[in-house]
Amino acid sequence: MIAAMTALYGVGQIAGPLIAGALYQIAASFNPALYAAALALLIAAGLVFTERQA
Repeated sequence: MIAAMTALYGVGQIAGPLIAGALYQIAASFNPALYAAALALLIAAGLVFTERQA
């Protein structure tokens, strides 16, 4: 489980700047990238809180 979490963290570290750069080129502002990051955090928090205990 730790290996999968670390791998997904690495994917986010690679994809995040690429997506943020593309959004900056489209909007000429970092606001859309910040909103996308905030939305991703909210979705992740929602998944954590809705996960059933084993």
